[in-house]
Amino acid sequence: MFNGRIVTPPVNYEVALTFNTILLNKDIQENDVLPGDPPTTVPRNKAENVNKVERRGKIVQQLLQSGADMVCLQEVVFEEDVQALVDGLRSVYPHSFSSIHSFKDDTIFINDICSNSTVGGHKRINTHGLLLVSKKPLTNRATIPFYPGTTNNIDSAVLETLYDGHTKVVCSHLTVYAPVTGEIDVALLGLLNYEAMSTFEVNNLVSRYGDDTGTVILGDFNIGPADPTNSILANGEENYNVLEGAFTTTRVQQCTFCGFPDNIYNQAMFETRSLIIDHIFASNGTEVVNAQRMFRPVDANTTTSDADGNRPLSDHYGVMAEIRRKPLRESKRKPRKEPSMKKMP
Repeated sequence: MFNGRIVTPPVNYEVALTFNTILLNKDIQENDVLPGDPPTTVPRNKAENVNKVERRGKIVQQLLQSGADMVCLQEVVFEEDVQALVDGLRSVYPHSFSSIHSFKDDTIFINDICSNSTVGGHKRINTHGLLLVSKKPLTNRATIPFYPGTTNNIDSAVLETLYDGHTKVVCSHLTVYAPVTGEIDVALLGLLNYEAMSTFEVNNLVSRYGDDTGTVILGDFNIGPADPTNSILANGEENYNVLEGAFTTTRVQQCTFCGFPDNIYNQAMFETRSLIIDHIFASNGTEVVNAQRMFRPVDANTTTSDADGNRPLSDHYGVMAEIRRKPLRESKRKPRKEPSMKKMP
């Protein structure tokens, strides 16, 4: 108490959440059992596909209840989805940012972000599919592609902004880590496959933010470590280790991209691996604590009429954690591990 008044100490942390919405596709398709499938295969598509609009509404419901201060969303590609999420989340998250936002000044969001132009029956494309929503003002906003001037895929970029005037936030989506041919025009840069693109992007993040103080980097990184105890396989683990060496993090103990039967959508894509590829990192002077996986089927209450039971909101699960600022006496700069580029074949 101070002079008879109860004094509330200042909050020295924010809660950050990352979630890949897979609003990239109109619907997440679920195929019927095909001839020759094992008898244990669960029939899908009994009555209807899981409509994107239905999932989008439930994503809004869950985000409003999440308790996060800032939310980084990936694969929100079409303008109508950006607008629907911004409008639906405005009561809790009045501040937002994407590559197709327009602003009256540095803090005020213009309500009408729509245009008359269409692409493939949709309105404008939200380049790179990133959307950041926040309880506090977002200033100093920038969209930073990893490959400016190329026509690469929707991944591979960051949204960078200042949260509430003091915390740099980097909302990210990195290229999938796979030994397959990369984008044609990116290959001209000497990056011949997606593994090389992932390495380039990880090194870019370390070079750009590795010496920062108090920066939060979150998103779908498409890389992660093995955890045999929890049946998690490695995916680009060497690249993940570079990020873990440059920044602080606390990873969740369960898969965030889970094979069937943990996530029914990944059965349709014949994806059986369970991976931890969605992460929250922080730079010097901050720490990531109390990380938890979000939006399990039972949490999302996504029962539909086709008797398949509770469905997840996406082919990913979310990750939420507290970002705590260390006292000055504890904020010793973490030694930086210099990234290295693999020599391409």
